[in-house]
Amino acid sequence: MSGPEPEVATDPTYGFRHLDPVPAADELDRFYQSAYADMVRRGERFPELQRILAGGDEADRERAWIRATLHADLLHSLARHARPDVPPTLLDIGSGVGELLASAGHAGWTAIGLEPSIEAAEIGRAEGRTIETATFEEYVGHSDGPLSPTAITLTNVLEHVRDPVGLLGSIHAFLDTGGLVAVRVPNDFNPLQAEVRRALGHRAWWIASPDHINYFDHATLAATIRGAGFEVCDQWADFPMELMALMGDDYVADPAAGPVAHERRRRFELAVDPSIRREFARVLVPLGWGRNTIVVARVP
Repeated sequence: MSGPEPEVATDPTYGFRHLDPVPAADELDRFYQSAYADMVRRGERFPELQRILAGGDEADRERAWIRATLHADLLHSLARHARPDVPPTLLDIGSGVGELLASAGHAGWTAIGLEPSIEAAEIGRAEGRTIETATFEEYVGHSDGPLSPTAITLTNVLEHVRDPVGLLGSIHAFLDTGGLVAVRVPNDFNPLQAEVRRALGHRAWWIASPDHINYFDHATLAATIRGAGFEVCDQWADFPMELMALMGDDYVADPAAGPVAHERRRRFELAVDPSIRREFARVLVPLGWGRNTIVVARVP
């Protein structure tokens, strides 16, 4: 990051932070059309997708890890809290190339993705995944009136939208009683990030303008979802990567340390029993730790 750190402000109602000013819609459109795809390919945005798109053995290992951890944990929680009297149907907003759709299909869900990126949607459709090139607003506005799904997922989406409160409200209005929403966002301005800054002298490297607009933590994500009318059923964190920097793999200062730290994380998460991994993930929430925060909530 060069130049001054971007300014952030605090939402007066729910406490999450956001860029100040919030980027205009046309500025974001230009960014996604001109720079975002190249930044993903370089690993500067969405590194999991970059590793998958690179292909080869590393892509296979990354895909297997994501399916065995993030996807398995998310689908496990959704299955626990879903209404038993309705078929398991999933709508994944911002589905990318559809990796979660594939995992959900293997677990018995009927899954549809919404992905505004034509390139990503085409890659996913070539793999046999059902992906519409549409925003959520366009999808629900279809003249054929799509049925409300059992669950809607947003994995690393809410931090990128200009009006996260409005989007959650629209999702709440679309879902039936008992319908679920699952949201994963980075857990930013967290205590371990503060320790990395104090101990290693780094700037706030997690602020990524203009596309990373909103900055939630465990408490503010749950508060924002409750504010949209949902009842929180479950919340957990994923691995606190900042520990790696504090233990010597300083991926902030040295990009070469990033793959080393990531491999250590993968080995840990695949080595432990899933029940232990899930218990560890929930223990992190009251500490404020974890690289991402995940909430599953229902329409009361």
